[in-house]
Amino acid sequence: MEGKALTGEGTEPAAGGAGGEDAPEEGFKEADDIAEIHASIDAFKEIGEQLQKDLGEHGKKMARAFVVMVLNAKYSPATGKTTRKFENYRVLVGPQASIDAVNNACKEKIKGSFEVVERFQAI
Repeated sequence: MEGKALTGEGTEPAAGGAGGEDAPEEGFKEADDIAEIHASIDAFKEIGEQLQKDLGEHGKKMARAFVVMVLNAKYSPATGKTTRKFENYRVLVGPQASIDAVNNACKEKIKGSFEVVERFQAI
């Protein structure tokens, strides 16, 4: 190689590749709070159990009633950064009174740095 740079097809860095400071994907942010998120998820386990006990009668009336936490984390070896998307999905299908009762309880008791994604359908 004699100290010369490589040239020719395929030797250029890919667009947005290594060394670039690409912006996070849409909906993702820098993951500087992963420990806090894990604590929030751990707390949600207990809160979820209590909500099931408190709202069991409403749940029995619903075709679908689930509330889940979703954490999607991505590490970029090119930048050395981790990004994350943290969401709380609330999917409630059933009588409007039950939807309202469950959703209001969720709003009151489930807190965190997540984005709430609501999918409701009254039947």
